[in-house]
Amino acid sequence: MKPEKLTVSAFGPYGGKLEIDFTRLGRQGLFLITGDTGAGKTTIFDAIAFALYGEASGTVREAGMFRSKYAKEDVPTFVELEFAYQGKKYRVKRNPEYLRPKGRGSGYTLQKADATLEYPDGRQPVTKMRDVTKAVEELIGLDYRQFTQIAMIAQGDFQKLLLAGTVERSEIFRQIFHTRMYQEVQNLLKDAARDQWKAYDEIRRSISQYMNGVICVDRPELDDYPFHRIFAELEVLKKAKFEGKIQRGLELLGELLTWDKRWLAKLEEELNHVENEIQKEDRLLGKIEQNKRIQKERNETKILLEEKLPQLEEAKKAREETRQQGKEEERLTMEIREGKEKTEKFQELSSLNLQLEKTRTEAIRHKEKGEKAKTEAEDLRKKKEDRTQEWESLNHVGEERERLFHRRDVIQEKKEELTNLLERRNILEREKKDAIKVQEEKKKRAEQLEAEINGFQEQVEALKDREVILEVLSGRKKELEGQQARLGKNRQDLEQTERQQGISQKEEAKLLVKEKQLTEEWQALLRQQDQLKNADREQVESRHQAEECRRFSEEFDKTEKRFTGLEKKYRKQQELYKEAAAEWEQAREEAYHLERRFLDAQAGLLARDLQDGKKCPVCGSIHHPAPASLLEEVPEKSRLDEKKRALSEAEARVQELGAEIRHLKQQMSQEWQSIWSGEEKDLYFSDCSEITLPEKDGVLERDKIKQGLTELGKRLKERLKKAEEALEQAEENQQRLKKVEIQKKEMEEKRNKLGEQIQKIRAGLGGLVGTRNALLEQLALGIQEAREGIFRENNRTKSEIRTEADLATKEGNEGDKTADKTETRESWLNGAGDWKTATQAVLSQLEKLMERIGRQEEKARNDLKMRNDYQRTVQKKVAELEQCREQFQEKRSRLQVLENQSMEDKKRLLQGLNLKQPWGQAYESPEKLTEEDLYRAGEVAAGKMEITLARMEEEIVKNRRHLERKEVLGQEIPKLEQEIQKQEKILAQVQVEQTRLLTEQKHLQVQREQLLKALGEKTREEWIQEMEHNQQKLSRLIQNREKAEQTFVQYSQQVAELQAKYQTLKEQDLGTGEMNEEELIERQRQRLEQKLVLSGKKQEQFAAYKKNQGIFDSVQGSWQEMAVVEQDYVWMKALSDTANGTLSGKRKIELETYIQMAYFDRILRRANLRFLTMSGGQYELLRQEDGDNKKEKAGLELNVIDHYNGTERSVKTLSGGESFQASLSLALGLSDEIQSCAGGIRLDTMFVDEGFGSLDEEALNQAMKALLGLAEGDRMVGIISHVAELKERIEKKIIVTKNKGGDEIGSSARIAG
Repeated sequence: MKPEKLTVSAFGPYGGKLEIDFTRLGRQGLFLITGDTGAGKTTIFDAIAFALYGEASGTVREAGMFRSKYAKEDVPTFVELEFAYQGKKYRVKRNPEYLRPKGRGSGYTLQKADATLEYPDGRQPVTKMRDVTKAVEELIGLDYRQFTQIAMIAQGDFQKLLLAGTVERSEIFRQIFHTRMYQEVQNLLKDAARDQWKAYDEIRRSISQYMNGVICVDRPELDDYPFHRIFAELEVLKKAKFEGKIQRGLELLGELLTWDKRWLAKLEEELNHVENEIQKEDRLLGKIEQNKRIQKERNETKILLEEKLPQLEEAKKAREETRQQGKEEERLTMEIREGKEKTEKFQELSSLNLQLEKTRTEAIRHKEKGEKAKTEAEDLRKKKEDRTQEWESLNHVGEERERLFHRRDVIQEKKEELTNLLERRNILEREKKDAIKVQEEKKKRAEQLEAEINGFQEQVEALKDREVILEVLSGRKKELEGQQARLGKNRQDLEQTERQQGISQKEEAKLLVKEKQLTEEWQALLRQQDQLKNADREQVESRHQAEECRRFSEEFDKTEKRFTGLEKKYRKQQELYKEAAAEWEQAREEAYHLERRFLDAQAGLLARDLQDGKKCPVCGSIHHPAPASLLEEVPEKSRLDEKKRALSEAEARVQELGAEIRHLKQQMSQEWQSIWSGEEKDLYFSDCSEITLPEKDGVLERDKIKQGLTELGKRLKERLKKAEEALEQAEENQQRLKKVEIQKKEMEEKRNKLGEQIQKIRAGLGGLVGTRNALLEQLALGIQEAREGIFRENNRTKSEIRTEADLATKEGNEGDKTADKTETRESWLNGAGDWKTATQAVLSQLEKLMERIGRQEEKARNDLKMRNDYQRTVQKKVAELEQCREQFQEKRSRLQVLENQSMEDKKRLLQGLNLKQPWGQAYESPEKLTEEDLYRAGEVAAGKMEITLARMEEEIVKNRRHLERKEVLGQEIPKLEQEIQKQEKILAQVQVEQTRLLTEQKHLQVQREQLLKALGEKTREEWIQEMEHNQQKLSRLIQNREKAEQTFVQYSQQVAELQAKYQTLKEQDLGTGEMNEEELIERQRQRLEQKLVLSGKKQEQFAAYKKNQGIFDSVQGSWQEMAVVEQDYVWMKALSDTANGTLSGKRKIELETYIQMAYFDRILRRANLRFLTMSGGQYELLRQEDGDNKKEKAGLELNVIDHYNGTERSVKTLSGGESFQASLSLALGLSDEIQSCAGGIRLDTMFVDEGFGSLDEEALNQAMKALLGLAEGDRMVGIISHVAELKERIEKKIIVTKNKGGDEIGSSARIAG
């Protein structure tokens, strides 16, 4: 990209419009942008960057600052750039957002930011700020940041990259080469390693917590059970938190699980034996109880059978008697059926009577309806005839309406035309008068302006020589000001020298006093340092004790929290144990009673089939004196089994809860013992020996443990507080020691510095005396020169005074005209008072003389300003005169147009009055009327038209009412015809209905007579009474027969059941022999107690085994997982340390820094091509391989090789000029590398801003040589500088000038060479 033409308007310091044609600078080589400081040299590159990207090159310039403060309000702000890229020319124009005056009215409006990019091939231009920026980036291939880094080495950035350390340079490269992603990779690896460690540590802690819950209980019943060995080894591992001993812990736990299985198997065997004995005893007890029930039930059945047999005989006789009444029941049934038929006929007769009455009523109603329909039809026919006649009379209304509307429209059109002509005549008359008035005013104003212009031009001619006079006065004044300034500076320097001499003497005395004080303070610090020499050791010991105490306190708090959790769980388990024990007791009672009833029922079932002479299936006896009775409700075997299972579950639940409670008590006791284990007891509880707790069955009491923990926690907090106080005191002593050492070091530096100051002041006092004498000599020469100048000015010739007579105020010469020229400097060099008086006198004379010249200069400047004002006034008056003449001519032309328009309107009015009008005759000869009479006649005609239109509107309203009435009649007549047809239809329907009703009456009368004949003489009530009597009699007979039959069947069933039951009970006998029921019950109770004890032991052991097995499975899985996680952590930690540069003993080079080192090496290779040229082959930049400290970040440090002596040293040791050469080379190398990273894009123009002032002639030659090499081919390099040597060396220049006065305020630029 190469700029060809830049146009800026009201941009930065450029108040007006500026064009810079870069093609005048050639196609390649160096060019210089030079000018005043602050004139806007760098703004040229800012304008190029703004045109392309909408931003400036520096960080201190923003888009809102682009509007020039020197620009006039009506001057727009914009930048337009024409540039060439790859052989094609483009144009981009852009303006920032700024306030501008409104186009109409007063005030300001906001001019929106906008941009346009034009293509060379005629494509549609791109508009809008963002779209243009995007198009430029796509065209050039660089964004704003890359463009400014490549095309501009900005002011102030030369040494930033050169002197930066690794951290600062890494941040710079991160922004330039986008290496932040590598830093993010480092952070991700670091976070991943931290997460892996957390996962590993969490698993390790989880395993330790699991293993702490292992239950180990002694089993003396088992032979060779190594309880003490396993328990002791587990306790040792628990205290060590199984650190590195997880596998051994699993081995011990596996061995413990094997012994638990053996103990469970032994308990299971004993329980099965006890259970079998209990079942045998339950069967024997059931047989005994069943025999008792069978005997009792057999006796009861025999008694009931003897009672039921006589009752059965009586029921049989009663049934035979009721069966002989069957014929009477048949007769009564026939009579009842006949009564029902007669009753139904009476009901039919009543229905016929109602139908006859209804038919007569309907006939009368239809007759009335027919008469009414006939009357309404006749009335409607008469009404229709009247409406038809009225409608026919309104047939002509439509034609009349059309005629009225046509006539009204014609009159209305004529009236509007006439009215317009009359109104326009008034408007034309007013406009004519206004035009004539304005024409006269402009003519008078033009004559007045011509006179004023002549007067002002005479004044301008009289003041035409004021520039020359002002230039002469300015030269004389500048000469006097120079003398005054030199004399004042000499006096000021001399006074300052004398003041410094006095100050140095006073300061020397103060420093001597201060030196004495510092010596005393130094001795005091030595004494204080000796007192605090052991503070470091005390601080380390106190911190160690406090940390240990704090750590143990945290462990104690955790133990106390665990104990609190165990205590809550203990209370909860106790409540659950009480509930479970109550449930077990209830289940045991229910199971016992249910089992008794089940056995009784089984005995009853067996006794039911017993018969005398046959053997009992239970005992084998053939005699059954007392068989068991059969229960009414026999419990099912499944229900009994369910109750037994519930009992077993409740029993297991009680045993399980009991085992858990004992385990919890043991855990709480272990937590208490863990506090007193190890060295902590001696360290922190040496004064707590009185806190002892009683044991019960080898286990500490829970309440006593809680009280002991509270007391120990209180003692531990007191000890921790004392340790922290001791640490605080030790840290305070250490801080005091550090402060004393710092003060001592500072004091030593102060003493050394003070001695240097004293020596320096004493050396300076000698130099000040010599300086004072030299200044007095220089002051004497200046006073002599000033007096000679005053003498010459006061003795100017009379001819010179007359030449300036029109400017000066002819004031008398003031000053001493008799200055003694022969006064020698030696006459007043001896004393300070002499030279001060002489200097003040000469300065006063110079001041008065300059005041006089100033007044003359002011008068000349006022005259010049007055002349300029006259000239501007003349220009304004001439413009106003031209405007008046134009307005006069414009009004004259307007009057001619108005005159023509008036004649045209008059002709149209005459034509209108000559026509035949609808309201009467036209004027016989209207063309002979005057203009006033003609328009008056037009007004009369318009009035007549208005009256005629009003009458016609009334006729139109009347016609509209007739039309509306005709429309109403047209709708009403068809409705009347429909109503007539409706009434005629109703009349026909009524006649048909009357005929039907007469026929129906005759048919119903015949049916009624037939029914009366069939019913006979009896009434309906007599038939109903007879039927009810027979019905009651028949019901009593049937009820007696059914009751007798039911009683017989019931007694027969009861007797048969009792006989069968008695026979069954006779056959049942279980044969229990001589078994003692009480001995069996006592033996069963003992068995149940034995079973309960064994079940408790089994449940306790099963709970411990289940918990240990769960711990074994969890730990084994977690251990395998921990091995995998540990391997991942080791791998991730090594990768993180490598990427983050934290490998032990290695250089601290991060991944991002390693990538940046590659970029840095390429930059240095490019930079050294120029640095070797600039330094004459002496210097070469080199990246430092090793940092100063392995603990600090390294890899991007920079050294320089001095090929003259073969040494390598830091770039910070280079001189100012050498630093500039290195900075410029490094900046150019960075620009080349960025350009290469941007895809090999080439920019044909670049700018270098400032920095050449620190180079000597040889270094400047080398820098110019390097820049010329940079500008080879078709490339241009612009140097922004105000260094004088560059102005001489570079022919092609853009000179920027700051305008300080006149009409053009702001900066301007021009191309030279």
